[in-house]
Amino acid sequence: MNLQRIRVLIIMQLKKLIREPAILFMILIFPAVLTLTFGISFPSIINTLSFGFSFPDAVPTLTLGITFATSIREIPTLTLGISIPTEVITLTFGTEAAADFNAMVPGLFVFASIFMIMTVAMSFSTDRQEGLLKRLNTTPMTSGEFMGSHVISKMLTAILQTIIIFILALLVGFRPDTEISGILLAFGIMALFSLSSVGLGLITATISKTPETAVGISFVFIIPQMFFGTIIPLSESTGLIAQILPSFYATDALKSIFGGALLTNVNILLDLTFIAIVSVVIIIVGIQLFEKYGKA
Repeated sequence: MNLQRIRVLIIMQLKKLIREPAILFMILIFPAVLTLTFGISFPSIINTLSFGFSFPDAVPTLTLGITFATSIREIPTLTLGISIPTEVITLTFGTEAAADFNAMVPGLFVFASIFMIMTVAMSFSTDRQEGLLKRLNTTPMTSGEFMGSHVISKMLTAILQTIIIFILALLVGFRPDTEISGILLAFGIMALFSLSSVGLGLITATISKTPETAVGISFVFIIPQMFFGTIIPLSESTGLIAQILPSFYATDALKSIFGGALLTNVNILLDLTFIAIVSVVIIIVGIQLFEKYGKA
């Protein structure tokens, strides 16, 4: 394996990210817009302090009652009723909204990374359609170097994506309860999670004849992870589905890290183990399938 060739291919893939508007939008611009949209929406509630005065139709009554009774007979009750008009003052604070945004940010990281499935599928399908893969077979470059460069470049892209979302989220109110070590671990988890997206993208490219078909088929893998493992609240039934998806465990790990849990927390370690195993299995399956059936 020639490291020089891998480096050249990685640079080529990163340049391709900038030159192709569709890929640039889905990988970098879309996550940025999504983060700013949610961030600006939530602080607009957080920074609101409202005073409301209302006069209810049914005015409360202050009743003073004195009752005289014996065991022999009932004596009438003397009641003094005083009607007091009241004003109701309503104070609205946004602390709950702030907490909601902090809880949503981990899902935004994973949500954005999932769309890498589509960009990987588009990229490989386009290379195959334009004959690039056949031309590469005539060069000294090995399949391992070609696939390795794609995997590394996509992991670097995932880290760049995470950095962009993290910085923008900080600017609009996100406050993670963790140290720098926790932030670095979160970036590492996202890089690891990106392997599953690359693998699913390769599987999509294998069964797609054109880039347009790859876009449509990729949503078969995108939608379940998007709805059952990122920013969408889960019910009891959807929670069971989410437990087989890597996106759920990536989001759960990031929530624990940014929520102030110890980095040696059992839940974080279990989430990390699941992400590692599933991502490695998916990327291996994706590479094998594309090598065998996807290059034609």
